[in-house]
Amino acid sequence: MTQQINLNLTIHDRFNNIEKEIQSDSFQVQKLYFDVFSEHVNDSTRAVLDNSIPDIQLLDLIHDLESFLKTRKDTLSNPEEKKIRDILASLHQAKDISCLISSIIFTSSTKGKIAFQKALKEMLQKKISSLANQEKLIIPIGYMNGDVYNLQALSRGKVGGHALALEIHRNKNQFKISIFNGGEGLESHQQDKKTEKFYPLCYGNIPRNRIINSTFVDELVRFSCNAPYKSQYSAIDIYQCLDKQLRAYQTSPTYKPYREQRIGNCPKKCWQIWVHRQLKDHEAVYRKFRCFRLNQSIQSVEKICRQTQNQFCYSHSLARMGFSESSNRIYSIVYGILAKIRGDRLYMKIPKTELQILINDAKTTLQKRIQKVQKFFSLNPCKRLLENPSFS
Repeated sequence: MTQQINLNLTIHDRFNNIEKEIQSDSFQVQKLYFDVFSEHVNDSTRAVLDNSIPDIQLLDLIHDLESFLKTRKDTLSNPEEKKIRDILASLHQAKDISCLISSIIFTSSTKGKIAFQKALKEMLQKKISSLANQEKLIIPIGYMNGDVYNLQALSRGKVGGHALALEIHRNKNQFKISIFNGGEGLESHQQDKKTEKFYPLCYGNIPRNRIINSTFVDELVRFSCNAPYKSQYSAIDIYQCLDKQLRAYQTSPTYKPYREQRIGNCPKKCWQIWVHRQLKDHEAVYRKFRCFRLNQSIQSVEKICRQTQNQFCYSHSLARMGFSESSNRIYSIVYGILAKIRGDRLYMKIPKTELQILINDAKTTLQKRIQKVQKFFSLNPCKRLLENPSFS
């Protein structure tokens, strides 16, 4: 009972920290960069912005989707509103898992990491076992190499990993699994040669006992953090694990293909792919949501730019959150101080002119997206017109 209470407190604290993080100026700048990939921004700036943490991206998506539903509810049909609520329910199911994975990464002690991995296994088995018929569970998976408290490795870009999303769909006593991946490991996915897009990797008609067993879950959890074991993982390891467990059940993809990610935003990309595929019958809603989200981000960074005199002081989320979340307070304080001295990939000053370039590129991207939405409606006259095409 005590262990469960501690676990709940850990996840609750992580939620609170993330809520603060997604409101920070540094995250808003990074978020806008991710959305438009501003090629005109300085290379050294891009190297620092080109990082991401899975649960932060997930909770930010939930926050934006809830805001979209609240402010645009009058423009949605009943089926469209229901679909968004279903998506939000699945994302909320995933956030506990994602926050627990981050707790593994940000715990400095080996014993702590192992304890959290054990808790993650139990959580996954419970969620998978309790899936109702026709219900979906979306699980953040991936691998992590290195220790976030190793400043030398961190400042040299040697600490990192890759994020994917795994969907489990129950149909009576059989299950279907779909893997959504925007980058590393896509060679294991079927590709449309004409469009060069990739399909989710799918396994179908999987017996219940094949999914609800400790071996399958143990393999997924093993990649969540390698620091206690001093090994090096890659996406190949994950796909080999899936192949070993599910090879006999591989089937043709049922979701539409998608484009490969252009930058290191794998956590954001895999969630974006999944949401888009859930809205496959409501394409206009997805396009409007992307415009809404980008416009909100532009407004946030414009406000930051107005308040910036010459340079914007950017700090990476690892610097703001990682060192403060260590279970050893003295350890975290010392490393937090050292990070400011040595962590050149964690702290930097961005000229105001670069922020303005980023905003201008984002506005150009937004106009292109709005034009695509308007074109979609012109080609689909049965659809309702946008009440506010500017999304302002």
